[in-house]
Amino acid sequence: MRVRLKRAIISLLLVLPFGLNAVEFRFTYEEGDHYRIVTEVSETVKENDKIIYSTEILNRIAATVTGVTDGRGDIEALYQISEHLHDGSGYQWSSEDEVAFTRDAKGVYSELPVDTALPSVRNVPRFPDQDIAIGESWNFSAEEVHDLLPFFGIDYRLHIPFRVFYTYDGTVQRGDKVLDKITIIYHIYYEQDPVLTVYEHPDWGDEYPEKIVGSFYQEYFWNREAGRPAEVEDRFEYKYYLSTGVSYTFSGVSKGKVVEAREMDREQMAEDISRELEEEGIDDIAVTSDEEGVRLTLEEIRFLPDSPVLEDSEIGKLERISEILMRYRDRDILVEGHTARFGTEESCQILSEERAAAVASYFQEMHIRDESEIVTRGYGSTRPLGSNLTEEGQRLNRRVEITILEN
Repeated sequence: MRVRLKRAIISLLLVLPFGLNAVEFRFTYEEGDHYRIVTEVSETVKENDKIIYSTEILNRIAATVTGVTDGRGDIEALYQISEHLHDGSGYQWSSEDEVAFTRDAKGVYSELPVDTALPSVRNVPRFPDQDIAIGESWNFSAEEVHDLLPFFGIDYRLHIPFRVFYTYDGTVQRGDKVLDKITIIYHIYYEQDPVLTVYEHPDWGDEYPEKIVGSFYQEYFWNREAGRPAEVEDRFEYKYYLSTGVSYTFSGVSKGKVVEAREMDREQMAEDISRELEEEGIDDIAVTSDEEGVRLTLEEIRFLPDSPVLEDSEIGKLERISEILMRYRDRDILVEGHTARFGTEESCQILSEERAAAVASYFQEMHIRDESEIVTRGYGSTRPLGSNLTEEGQRLNRRVEITILEN
């Protein structure tokens, strides 16, 4: 009896650690949740294996859970792409798209229209139904969507299926959090028959991707408590072989993080800031709120003529705004430049971008925000508040707007 009991205890001790270390991975959604995924990408582009371009890109996804049904989350997401200016002013807005989709607790997306380019990677990660122990691996099929329009001028979304391999590596300490680490690896391969292309895609012309090969490696850090990722680090390489014999290789590394966004009382924040500015006798900054966040419009910010260089008298104003921005340190900011109409619209566009960048550069130099927390955008003279035929109208049109973003 004692021998059997001893064996039972030993067997239990052997089983317990395995059971205790097994984890159920599942996405959790709560209606009204706001969060953003911010990823910095360092990318190199080669033409026929010769480097032609290197850049740094900021991918920013602002997501809102609009509904939950049977564990599936309905999500509205704003995808923004910004490119680094390499002049100390951070990232400049490049493009944005809005998309709505549904994703279940295991990571599987609902079917999206075939022409929808985003999300570009779907069903990664995907979790199995059973709990996963440290060292355990699994695999599932997934899909990448390659939009051929931006780089190749072809209005077509190419869907490429592949298989993803996962390994659960256990828990790791990341800053002040203990996170689950998952290694994710996959390769893609696509080949287009040139004979069929003539019939299936006659509008593609003479230059199109005949073959695409790619590899992807990611360290994925999961926040078990939140039910979504916390951080990601990856490296990638994609090579496009064109029908003309030219090849393009896109390779790089990226780091991303998920930032939880507290609900913003936009109207109250705008009221508080307005009252504070009024008490200090600052009457040339208008404060408004909209669905993006709270906007501070600098109506009288002065630059040297036809220049992005701030006049010395404006530094005090930016110092005061910096104090306000620091009180909302967990919010990213958007700096937008506008000009009155003089010269060509192209010159106005460039000047508006440069002036927005100058203000952003000041905030970064003063450590008000990190590079990944501030984006600039210029509108030229396309959004006037007054007539360019009057001095008052021109004054209203020459402005910089700083938005404290809700998400």
